This record gives sequence, C-alpha cells and structure tokens, in this order.
Amino acid sequence: MDTNLVDQLLENDEGQAFECKRALKKPSEVLATICAFANTDGGLFVYGIADKKHSSGKERLTGVSEESNNCDELLKLISVNFVPPLPKVDHRYVDILNLKGTADKVLLIFVDASNSVHSLMSGQTYIRRGSQNNILTHEQSMRLQYEKGTITFESDIVKDVSLSNLDQNLIREFMAYNKSEEKDVPKFFLKNGLAEEREGKVLLNNAAVLLFSDNPSITLKRKVGITIIHYFGTMRTASANPNFRRPPFTIEKALLGQIEEAYQYVSENALPIKLEGATFKRLKIPGFVIQEAITNAVIHRDYSIQDNIHIRIFDDRIEVESPGWFPGFVTPDTILDERFARNSIVERTLKKMPTPPNLDIGEGVNRMFREMYKKNLYAPLYLSRNHTPHSVCVILFNEERITYWDMIDKFLSENKIITNRQFCEISGLDTLKASEIFKKLTKQQLLEKVGTSKRKMAYSKPTAKKFGRESLLGGLF
Repeated sequence: MDTNLVDQLLENDEGQAFECKRALKKPSEVLATICAFANTDGGLFVYGIADKKHSSGKERLTGVSEESNNCDELLKLISVNFVPPLPKVDHRYVDILNLKGTADKVLLIFVDASNSVHSLMSGQTYIRRGSQNNILTHEQSMRLQYEKGTITFESDIVKDVSLSNLDQNLIREFMAYNKSEEKDVPKFFLKNGLAEEREGKVLLNNAAVLLFSDNPSITLKRKVGITIIHYFGTMRTASANPNFRRPPFTIEKALLGQIEEAYQYVSENALPIKLEGATFKRLKIPGFVIQEAITNAVIHRDYSIQDNIHIRIFDDRIEVESPGWFPGFVTPDTILDERFARNSIVERTLKKMPTPPNLDIGEGVNRMFREMYKKNLYAPLYLSRNHTPHSVCVILFNEERITYWDMIDKFLSENKIITNRQFCEISGLDTLKASEIFKKLTKQQLLEKVGTSKRKMAYSKPTAKKFGRESLLGGLF
C-alpha cells in the first residue's frame, strides 16, 4: 500500500479538480462529475473513499469491495456514454486497508481537460465550479464551445452585410499587395476563407467584417474594439473622481487599424519618466513586447463575447485584457509551449496585410519573455483563471527584476510554496524585510498568499498548478 498516496487522497478537499465517493454511489450518478471534469480543468475521481461530510480520517476508507460491480459499470459507461467520446481517461486501482482493517482497493479515475465540449447521451452538459457540477443550458453549452475554440465566431456567416458594406480601399490594397490575379472580389473572398457560397450566393463571414469593415462594431452591432484607459499612479481610484490621465476612449476600426492605433498610443504615451535618486530614469518595455501583447489580444480573443479588449496603462505597468479564456490546452502554465489559433482566418489574413503587425507565429510569446529578460524587466505575467475566469490578462511591468525575486523564482521552480523563514534562509534578510518584499510582490500579483493564518502563511506563483497528475499522483499514471 502506498501510504503517502493514500494520505494525500484523504487530505484533499473536494473541489474544482477532485471528488471522492463510496463505491455504493451509482455509476450513472458519477457521470456528471466525469463530464464536468472533462469540460473544465480535468480532475481526479476516486471510488472507495467516503467524502468528509460523512466521516473522517481513515474511517473514510470504505474501499470498492462495498460494491465492486459499480467500478466495472462506471468504466464501461465512461467509454460509451459521452458525445463526443472522451479523449483520454486513465484509471488505476490502488491497494488500501479499509476501515475494517481488511485488504481492499480504491479506484482512481483521472480525466484530462478536453478541447471539446462533451455531453452525456441523455443530453446534459456539465462544467465544474468549485465542488459542484453545474448543468448548462443549450446557450451556455454553445458559449463553452466558442470559449474552447471548437466552433468559432469568425467563421459564422453574418446576416444582412454584403461586400458593398465593407471598406473598398482596404479590399483593393489587400488584393493588390497579394498580387491577386482574381479580379472578381467575391471569388477572391471565397478563396481566402472570408466567405461561403450557399444556394448560389456569396455570404460573408464575421472575419471578413472584422478585417475589412471601417467600423466592425457598428456593422456587427457588438463590442469588438479596443478601449484604452490611462491612469495616474499605480492603482485605480474607486471614487467619484477617477484618476484618469485622459478620458477612456475606444478604437473602432478594422482589426489592423485597431492594432496600429492602440500601439501608437501606448508606445508614445505610456510609462512616464521617473525620478530615481538624483537622476531621471525611463525603463522602456520593448516595443515588440507591447505590439505583440496587443496583436495577440486582437487575434486570439473570443469575438462571440460582447466586450472590447481593455488596455489599462499605469505608471509602472501595462495591462492588456481580452475577452475569453485561453482556447484549447493553452493556460498561463503552458503559454510558452502550447499553440492554438482560435481565429485562424483572422490570423492568416492579418499576416498577408500590406503592413502586418508582428506575427511571429509560434514564437511571439517566447520572444516577449526573451525581450523583457534582455531589458532586465519582469517577465510578462499572465493571470490565472482564479483572477480572470472569462478573459486573458497579461501584465507588462516596467520595473527591473530584483535579485530577491530571482531567488524566490528559483526556489519556486523547485518547490510549490515559499515561507518567510525559507526566504530569510536563502536571502539573509530579516523577517521584517522579507515580509515587505512579499507584500510588494503580492501587490504586483507576482505572488499570491497560501494559508489563512500568519503563522502558517506561505506564498506561491498565481499561475502555479493547484492540482495535477504530477502534483498529486507522481508517476502513477
């Protein structure tokens, strides 16, 4: 018996990615949890452990011997009862001593987060919110498919909009730049994935409007622009007199125009000169990093969500927040490794524009990190889903990395959390100075608190995985 693993299972609270039930629980009633895990962040379900509401400690180890047939039935239902089928579900039996002291087993079922939206054969679709499985309406299920990128707003046909409603100069420039021999504009749009032919008619999709309308927000009757909010200081003032440097404004143009105007404003007006000691110093976030952050927001946002991209400029940082969580398997933890294009038509067409933005496909985010490192600035910070569940927010800090942060960052690359005492040991600082640094890094959202009391307080990275195969189960799977 792996006592360490069993202890971990008993210590875990039911939540976003973990649930346990006695083997008496009907398999058909467990499927909602499996479905919710697959549609959200993945998770581990355990058969043979009672939940904490009914017993405690090793009294919870009821084992699968209570109703071993339920295990086989559950595994069978998982393989045949989902539409579409689940891509990957691993299971493993683990030896235990049950509450009676008898040799027994528990069944571990690990469900990967899926890139698709799965429903039960009966038609219900679930997502996980905390320890609850929430059933989705048809509209909510469609919203989830947009979020995951299994269906895309850009490819939806737009009603009551024809080529005559688009900016003809933009179209001519685009065709000329791409040396198109096709003189028929409708056919050109068809060949470039910007329209579909149905019943002899050429119908534009949303991507065509986003890319070639002089004001897509008006044409599509929805918020698809960029709102810029420029603040004095480093915090937003919640009062009747907000600390705006200028009134917020929204850019409503074709997508390339949005990127160009937003970049021009941010690069020319952000990050004022600061007095440090007896000299003035202006740390400059590299232009490529700013443009890439804006370009990524425009390309990868979820256009089915009725909201603008928001760029917030403070004296010490720039925040770029775009509607919709990361598509596919991309997360703040995998941003440097995973790739998924939610709006491939938009991405491909922007790359073919006469003045394309920096579209370092597959390398843009990695280069952002490298460029910030060269300037000795903090790496771009992508906030976790706990902070922004329905949007992606990247923060570009205009501050030099401090040696103490490097120490903390290295320590956290090898450990899940760091305490004040551990930081004092590796840095040589006293407790008070260490606390001040933790306070500053927490305020900047580079760290977050873990624990509820001062004596047990620790810190971790906001994007650190709270749960996963490796963190809980090691190499078991």
